[in-house]
Parts: sequence; structure tokens; C-alpha cells
Amino acid sequence: MGKETEVTFESRQVSDFSLDLALEFDIDVGIALIPIPMISGFPSFTYTESQLRTHATSKVITYPAIQKSVTSYADGIYHTSENIASTRTPVNQWLRKQPMAMIK
Repeated sequence: MGKETEVTFESRQVSDFSLDLALEFDIDVGIALIPIPMISGFPSFTYTESQLRTHATSKVITYPAIQKSVTSYADGIYHTSENIASTRTPVNQWLRKQPMAMIK
């Protein structure tokens, strides 16, 4: 009879910035005929920038479960009621086709 559709969107962003400054020194003394000192240094600088962006779209389609017809039986009499159309009111009433009861 009807169909309900729901669409949702979601976006995210994560940013990361990093600064790293390092300075390394090394002092060694070698022993030979005379002691020889060795000094070394190494500076380093690292800058890192990263971004992650994501987007998700979800679409959900649902069909309401509505009975097409209802047949009831009481005291030897069958009664059938058929749903034909919705009135689209907030109460969501249905127009029904109800023929006369049949005795079987």
C-alpha cells in the first residue's frame, strides 16, 4: 500500500598534527697510541600532518505490514473484510470493502 523511506547522512573529520625536535650527541674515546676523542651530533626535525575524512549515506526502505483481508467465522457464518486504501490521516484509517456475510 505504502512505502516509507529514511535517508541519513554522516560526515566526520579527524586531523592530527605532530612536531618532533630531537638532538643526539655521541662522545667516544678511542685508545691507540694516544687517546683520540670523537664527538658527533645529529639534529632532526619532523613535522607530520594527517587528515581522515569519511562520509556515510544510509537509506532504509520499509513497507508497513498491512493485512489485505481478514476472514472471521462465528456461528456458522463467514465474514470477510478487505482493506482497499488508506485515508492518509494522522489516525491512518483504512477504507474497507465488506460484502454481506456468507453461510457455508
